Amino acid sequence: MTFKSIDDLGLLSMARPAEWSYRPAGMTYEIDLEDVRGFRWYYRMEGRYSIAIDRLSFARDFMLQSKVESLYTIVLYVTASGDEFLPYRSLSSDSITLYAPDTPFKVIYHHNIELYALTINIYASFVENFLQERYPTLAGAVQTAFARGPRQRFDLIRPLMYDILQCNESAEVSALLFEARILEILSRITGAQETLAISDAAAERVTIKPEDVTALMEIAEYISDHYNRQISLKTLSSISLMSESKLKTLFKAQYGMTITEYIQKKRMSSAELLLISTDLPLAQISKIVGYANPSRFSELFRRYYGIAPSSYRAGK
Repeated sequence: MTFKSIDDLGLLSMARPAEWSYRPAGMTYEIDLEDVRGFRWYYRMEGRYSIAIDRLSFARDFMLQSKVESLYTIVLYVTASGDEFLPYRSLSSDSITLYAPDTPFKVIYHHNIELYALTINIYASFVENFLQERYPTLAGAVQTAFARGPRQRFDLIRPLMYDILQCNESAEVSALLFEARILEILSRITGAQETLAISDAAAERVTIKPEDVTALMEIAEYISDHYNRQISLKTLSSISLMSESKLKTLFKAQYGMTITEYIQKKRMSSAELLLISTDLPLAQISKIVGYANPSRFSELFRRYYGIAPSSYRAGK
């Protein structure tokens, strides 16, 4: 199935305005369908932006496929579990994704964890007019920054996103705060582009030879088969026939993450599957995925998914 947004699922047309208000500003809608339950809070400033807070639980894994049209979209996943594609990355809690206008996206939300997300859609015409009027030399920077894709996370805008998420002021005060924070978000993303451009220029100078690509693929396969063991950089360097420094540089350029992050991602994905599909004790799962200390495993799992392993299993 293909949707433009959660609205296009027919959720809001089948939902009912709530008798209670999640926030003083905006509208709150209750959703109580067979596969989706929860609520959406929605606020819109015509011709400028819209803000939505979703707290949804799914009866089964749920796919959302769409194309962001004429909108700059920012999503803060407070809690989430799933897989994002185009390009692929595993969704984790407390992460941010940006989409440029006319960017396709596809995501699968897992049903084990509540989807708690803040979505800001900013009209492209508003962004372009604002920049053209005040900062004409930066008009292309926002497009470039957003077009970096779902892999890029902007920690510098996270506090501003949480300000919007947690705003519980009157409608008038909320309107001022929303506009101020959204303009500051655009400012920070645009300002960061200069730094990011330097990183891009450095990345462009990293030429990966065909034989090195093959070696990196072998390293990735080796990690996939041995992620639950202690893998030293020295071992991977010997397998790839590269120096440790070269391997770290090329691996990050190829896969968009460090070797340590790649290993942790494999361990967390495997742990998630074991929690869903087995009744194995947490201590045993911890050992299976490569953590001798169950407390350390629980700490990393909570950091990655925003929820304790026991709570994640209870939600299956």
